[in-house]
Amino acid sequence: MINWLEKFYTNTKEKKTDNKVIKPIDSLEDALWDIKEDYDLETEEIEKTVLNKRKNIEFMYNSIKQKINGAT
Repeated sequence: MINWLEKFYTNTKEKKTDNKVIKPIDSLEDALWDIKEDYDLETEEIEKTVLNKRKNIEFMYNSIKQKINGAT
């Protein structure tokens, strides 16, 4: 339990020192930033969601690309 708390607070401090604001690249990300403003959510949560979305889309794109290149 103590280890978990230590990791939690250590990670939180690291995230709060990094005050980057990610610019939206599509309408979904733009909507997430609007929701953040409307519901007063933390910037870190939106950044994390946007980065996860981008990572997942990149993974799907690469998987499809490999299937297409492997099939031909």
